Amino acid sequence: MNLEIRGSDPLAPEIVDATVIDGAGADVLRFAATLPEVATRMSGLTITGGGTGIVCSDASPTIDFCVIRDNSGDEGRGIYCQSCAPAFTSCTIRDNSVRGGGGGLHCYKASPILRGCTISGNEARDASIWVSGQGGGLDCFDSSPLLLGCSIVRNIADYGGGLSCSGGSSAILANCVIKENSAPYGGGGAYCIEASPEFIHCTISGNKSNSGTGGGIRCFQASPTLRRCTICNNTARSNGGGLECTTGSSPELTGCIISHNETRVDGGGGLYCGLRSSPTLANCVISANRSTGSWGRGGGIVCTDYCSPKLTNCIIWNNNPTQVYDSPDSPGTLVLRYCDIEGDYPGQCNIDADPIFHTRGRIDYLLGPYSPCIDAGDPALNDALSDWHPRWPEWYSDGPRSDIGAFGGPGNDGWIGQRTVP
Repeated sequence: MNLEIRGSDPLAPEIVDATVIDGAGADVLRFAATLPEVATRMSGLTITGGGTGIVCSDASPTIDFCVIRDNSGDEGRGIYCQSCAPAFTSCTIRDNSVRGGGGGLHCYKASPILRGCTISGNEARDASIWVSGQGGGLDCFDSSPLLLGCSIVRNIADYGGGLSCSGGSSAILANCVIKENSAPYGGGGAYCIEASPEFIHCTISGNKSNSGTGGGIRCFQASPTLRRCTICNNTARSNGGGLECTTGSSPELTGCIISHNETRVDGGGGLYCGLRSSPTLANCVISANRSTGSWGRGGGIVCTDYCSPKLTNCIIWNNNPTQVYDSPDSPGTLVLRYCDIEGDYPGQCNIDADPIFHTRGRIDYLLGPYSPCIDAGDPALNDALSDWHPRWPEWYSDGPRSDIGAFGGPGNDGWIGQRTVP
């Protein structure tokens, strides 16, 4: 049996705004497993005024073109999902708040799917002196949400302003924007703790952690994967304006751009590696990041506390005050090979030459036609796309050997047409 709850015109925003279910302080809608044979669809409604706007417990409704807003309470939030897999399409989850985790959406052992949704203006603050607020927009614990083409913007939390992944969560975000979120204590855009989320062709920009670390992303005992992502214009007080890896974290970044990020006290404007972390970067660009203040060091990368980062086919250029800082007090094993590093750095087949960056349209950090980084990457790797392609411009020579930089290597075809969803 199918049950549908529908507003008069789900595609008309003004009608959706006027079609309201108000919880008057109580949870507004609760989907449970009492009637498992009933498939529920809801569309074109505004859910507001509740402790929690929508509760899904062992039930997986389909919810389209809805607005979930202005729900709040000590245990309230926009949406709560437990042991379920609801589907949300073209929904707006905004201006909800909670004391604890997940102002917009909280997942516990759940696998929701969100397509084309906006999660904005939500807040998660401390529940007690022992429990901090995590995941202003989205908080997932032991969960595997899938977000496709979503925007997570201007959310606030103590940790993980945009989102927080913990407890073994394996979230996947593809073609998403994580922008202008704030977390004073760490992870302005995203906070990953004991989790392995995957970010594919995402933009993580304009996030901040004014009193903490990891302006774009903070990793704590976490192993996220980032493919063809842009991490830019994020700020932190210290340790990783763009990305912080600490306490045994081992993120993998391929084809990513880390640029114009900043730390204001300590180092690692682009990337900070601490406490035995071991990030792996292939075909990435780390450029125009900076670390200011009297303790500023390693505008591009800081490596300390016995870390072992490995970088291949990467460009590290135009960072301030230095490109790479490897702490002499607690040295790790920093390996850079087939990289272009301003000022040079020891390593197999590294070069020190202007990469001749080129901007085309809205795409930065392309290689100009005479760049020394063309066909200078690891010879054991080939570019997926090069001048063999029939649409490749004749005036731009680029053989099969991998290029150094974000648009070279075996995955460089992923930037074309954004083939991003596994």
